[in-house]
Amino acid sequence: MQETAIAIKPFQSTEEDRLSFEEGQIIYIIKNDDKGLYQGEIRFPDQPVRV
Repeated sequence: MQETAIAIKPFQSTEEDRLSFEEGQIIYIIKNDDKGLYQGEIRFPDQPVRV
């Protein structure tokens, strides 16, 4: 089972390589480091994006 986190408040990133997310959004954790940073991903619907 993949480790997850739930956002307790919204976060708007100002850096291109960081996730932005809304309160309550589930974030799937890929890894974390000893500096207190997580690497994660979010899932989103395919309708509002172009691939």
